[in-house]
Amino acid sequence: MKYVKNLMLIIIAIIMVFAVIPMKDVDAAGRYEDKILYYGIEADPQDDGSVVMTYSVKWQVLRNSANGNGVSWVNIGVANKNVKKLTALSSNIKNIEYEQTGTACFARVEFYKEYMEGTTFDFKFSLVQYNLFQEPDKRDVYTVRKINATGEKSQWDDLYVFDFTPGWFDRIEVQTIEIKWKADGATMSNASVEDGFYVVRKKLGAGEKASILVGYTADAMKYKRHNVWHPKRLLPYVVGLLTMVIVVLIRFGIGGNYRRRGFYGGFHGSGGGCACACACACACAGGGRAGCSKKDFYGTKVDTMRIRKILKDGMKDDQ
Repeated sequence: MKYVKNLMLIIIAIIMVFAVIPMKDVDAAGRYEDKILYYGIEADPQDDGSVVMTYSVKWQVLRNSANGNGVSWVNIGVANKNVKKLTALSSNIKNIEYEQTGTACFARVEFYKEYMEGTTFDFKFSLVQYNLFQEPDKRDVYTVRKINATGEKSQWDDLYVFDFTPGWFDRIEVQTIEIKWKADGATMSNASVEDGFYVVRKKLGAGEKASILVGYTADAMKYKRHNVWHPKRLLPYVVGLLTMVIVVLIRFGIGGNYRRRGFYGGFHGSGGGCACACACACACAGGGRAGCSKKDFYGTKVDTMRIRKILKDGMKDDQ
């Protein structure tokens, strides 16, 4: 009996382990929901240290999501938040804009149509990326490791380094990624030049990354840092500040006419984002697809109820 009891406990433990392990989004044939046949990034550095990047993607929808959705938008990871001039270069792109989820930065690409199972489609866009370079004495630990791994550390000592890793995809395989960096005036270890570009080309499994490391002399560019402000990201702070001002004005009897007209309803913001925990191939560090849950992105539903309560309490005190 003791043996049977122990065996049952082991079986239960195994079942519990499998119950908490997150399952991959794969179909019966062991494939993911999507596959990227080609993921190309062409980088053209500018005189000020910014980089014009052109993305060309061939995307294959292997199957629809569990709720029947295909692909109507994707998130492509970008290097940092200092990105601007996102421009659609293919006619199937309805809208393209910067989006941020936590610390992950994306170019959100929305299409005119929804691409369903069995469909392969191409899209292309460009952007200007700032603050990608690192000064010789301000390199992060990851870049230092890459430089040391080249075995040619001495030639990098006085160079400004661009260490670029394109957004990757935790649940999507990439058949070919091709990073092309304009070679004019640049230094790159153990690399050949193709048509005026340094090239990194490889196949990526789900979650794998590729990067390119290039260096420039101090006088090659002006190396200006440029911080980009995204109005959409500032909206929650503006709403919060205005709400606080209105609460104070009403609470102390200033502008009372507005209160009697019902101006205490509060402000509402709205937004939708990719929920990284949803089961729709949405990767925090890489690509997303249609079907992710919509959320109250700015948390205004809770804030509005709290504001209404404060305002009602204030009215009672005035009476």
